[in-house]
Amino acid sequence: MGNLRRGEYLAGEFCRIGKLGQEVWIQGSYNPVLDLTGKPSKIVKFATDITAQVEQHHQLKRAMEEAEEAARVREELHKSLQEMSTPVTPIWDGILLLPLVGIIDSMRTADVMNKSLTKIAETRARVFVLDIAGVATVDTGVANQLIKITKATQFMGCEAIISGVSPAIARTMVELGVSVGDIRTTATLRDAFEIALKRVGSTL
Repeated sequence: MGNLRRGEYLAGEFCRIGKLGQEVWIQGSYNPVLDLTGKPSKIVKFATDITAQVEQHHQLKRAMEEAEEAARVREELHKSLQEMSTPVTPIWDGILLLPLVGIIDSMRTADVMNKSLTKIAETRARVFVLDIAGVATVDTGVANQLIKITKATQFMGCEAIISGVSPAIARTMVELGVSVGDIRTTATLRDAFEIALKRVGSTL
């Protein structure tokens, strides 16, 4: 209030305590009235109760903070689910297994490829088994994505085997005219594992 005593104008939003002890927000202005000597003789106050607007602003701010927190949690959950759905696992010395489950798209393919190639480099694996028994559907796009993954592993000097090829998937691949080239495919994971063991010079 020192400025008012010097005759200076003051305006803004102020928090006051009401008769019942509650917060009351006002939009107020304090206008000093000067006497003939230029000193403040009294102060004229104009005030408007803006408690409802302030509370609404605070509620909006809290809602935005909660929305941002929910988005952050959702993003962390999404990342965790991606990690869980792309488990590149060493199952034998020199053999890696990646069981795919769910839907395959270009974004997930890039994630699968990055994790697979990184794991191959870390473990110096010689065989990479990609099991698709849990993949929901296979079309031309999905087939090409799977072939991209296995081709990339071959560039790392690691042989790729696609296992879990069901009769329905095999028929779809033929009808779509998808060529797997020199990539080895098997109907079951066991068959792929037996082939992988031979490649690394081991037997069950």
